[in-house]
Amino acid sequence: MLEKGDFAGIDFEGYLDGEAFPGGAAQGYTLEVGSGSFIPGFEEGLIGMELEEEREVKATFPEDYPQTDLAGKEAVFKVKLHDIKVKDYPVLDDDFAQSLGDFKTVEELKADLKKRRQEAKEQQAAREFEEQVVEKVVEGSSLELTDTLIDRELNYMIQNMEHDFAHRGLKLEEYLQYSEKTLDDLREELRPQAERRVKTDLVLSAVAKAEGITVSEDEIKERLEYLLQFYPPATQEKMMKEQKANVVEGIRSSLEREKTIKLLVDAVQKTETEEKGEEVKTE
Repeated sequence: MLEKGDFAGIDFEGYLDGEAFPGGAAQGYTLEVGSGSFIPGFEEGLIGMELEEEREVKATFPEDYPQTDLAGKEAVFKVKLHDIKVKDYPVLDDDFAQSLGDFKTVEELKADLKKRRQEAKEQQAAREFEEQVVEKVVEGSSLELTDTLIDRELNYMIQNMEHDFAHRGLKLEEYLQYSEKTLDDLREELRPQAERRVKTDLVLSAVAKAEGITVSEDEIKERLEYLLQFYPPATQEKMMKEQKANVVEGIRSSLEREKTIKLLVDAVQKTETEEKGEEVKTE
C-alpha cells in the first residue's frame, strides 16, 4: 500500500470538465508522495493505493498557477500505480553525521542544519525587502515607456514560454488552442507584466548612471568563473566560443543591477535607522 514518503511509479492524465488538457499527462513518472511536487490534493489522493490500482484523483490548481487558464480550477486525474519504493531512512547517529562532512556528532550536524535554515530565512527576508524597495522606487518614477521596448520584452517573454512548453512536450500553438486564445490575446495578457519589467530596468539603469555605478573586468571574470563551474567542459567551451559576448554582457548587466539594488536598499535602511534614532531622542 502506498504511504506518504514512498516513491510511486505512476501513469496519469488530467482532465478539465471531462476533456484532457495539454501537459497534464505522463507515463512512468516517479513521484515522492508528500514532497509537494504536484498541485494540492494530487499526492494526498494517491495515499492508500495498491499496485496496479487505477484511481481518479481530484486536485485544484493554485490561484497563482503560471498557466492562467488552469489557475484556480479543479481537475480530475486518472492515475495508475505501477511501482512502490519505500524510502530507506538512515539511522541518525554519529556515523551518519560523519558521512556527510566535517561533523563528529549528530549534535554538530543538527546545529549546522539549524544555522542553514536561519540563513535561508534571512536571505528570503532580504530578497522580499529588496523587491519592496525597488517597487517603491519604480512606482515613484514618471518614465514614459515606448511601444518598441514593451514589444521587445513581450517577444522575450513569449520566447521563454515556448522554451518552457517545449521542455514539457507542448507547443505554444497547442497551448493557445486549448486556452481558446490568439497570440494577440496572450500578448495583451502579458503586457502589464512586460511594462513593469521594462520600467524596472529603465529606472535601475537610470539610478546606476546617476550614481556612477560601474562593473570592473575583474568582477565579470570572477562571476563568469563561478557560473562556468556548473556546466560540463564541453558546454563551457561552446559557450565561450559561440556566446561569450552575450554571456559577458549578461553578467555585466546582472552585476550592475545587483549593485544598484544594494545602493537603494542601503539608502532606505540608513534612512530608517536615522528616523528611529530621532524617535528615541524625542522620547
